[in-house]
Amino acid sequence: NEGVDKVRKEERAELSDSSQDWLTGRKYLFLKNPADWKAEEKQCFEELRRKDLKVTKAWGLRETFQSFWEFTSKTAARAFFSQWLQKAKDSALRPITKVAVMLHDHLQGLLNYVTHRVTNAVTEGFNSKIQMGYDLLNESLADRESRKGYLLRYRTWKKFSGYGGAREQWATDSGTAAAGQA
Repeated sequence: NEGVDKVRKEERAELSDSSQDWLTGRKYLFLKNPADWKAEEKQCFEELRRKDLKVTKAWGLRETFQSFWEFTSKTAARAFFSQWLQKAKDSALRPITKVAVMLHDHLQGLLNYVTHRVTNAVTEGFNSKIQMGYDLLNESLADRESRKGYLLRYRTWKKFSGYGGAREQWATDSGTAAAGQA
């Protein structure tokens, strides 16, 4: 989605200069699942597709890649990916090429999903909870240290400012109750 949206933004900027601003207000059309399109969205997309826009090519590459998740054989998935990668590179759409290279860098993990149908989403969620707890712990420790510092400064101020402890101690030492109340 990110690659398609970047292509859309770039092309929209190009088209707005030439007064052919067909992409204004169409962001979610390209991000939304086609199965969820309403009739007018389908019609709008077909009109845009006939204009041979870069964003429709990017969208087509993204939709084609969705087939990858249906493979159950690593060999077939790898062959599909190789063909898709070449099409993505041939598209000369920089954001799509960037996503394609990133996917290629993670191909082993993608192929592992094809065979095992397991993601690391649960692990990522668990790590998130641990990190949140760690952040809260650090935050509460920092608050505690801050309060300790405040109490130390307050007690020091109280002792040496003539209020409280030192003054009362002097009154007790001199034996005069009146001096302690003054």
